[in-house]
Amino acid sequence: MFKFFGKNNQKSTSGKRNSKSDSKFYGIPKLIFRIFKLIFILFFGLSLLGVIGYRFINPPFTWLMIERGFQRKSAGKEWKIDKKWKDFDEISDNMKRAAVAAEDQTFLEHHGFDFNAIEKAIEKIRTVKN
Repeated sequence: MFKFFGKNNQKSTSGKRNSKSDSKFYGIPKLIFRIFKLIFILFFGLSLLGVIGYRFINPPFTWLMIERGFQRKSAGKEWKIDKKWKDFDEISDNMKRAAVAAEDQTFLEHHGFDFNAIEKAIEKIRTVKN
């Protein structure tokens, strides 16, 4: 007659309950799955919210700023996070290229995937395993 958490608690025509619904452990895996699903959705949603938020708002601090603050403190200096945000248009094109080159020097040539570097990495892994 009534459904409780998606299970039908009615008795069967023979007068006995379904053995699957009588098992006290039947609901535990389902509950664990729902909890993991909720954690995954929250993690994805909050990550997406952070990315969208930082699209419009400059972050008040970064992990690098915090690390530099601890380095200053351990060197006996005063804790300080010093930052001045600049608009993207105010940054020199050479500085933009330098930032990209620091990460990947051939980025402007391969537009995201450096297949030569990927092949070299695969070969290196193969030689290490053998």
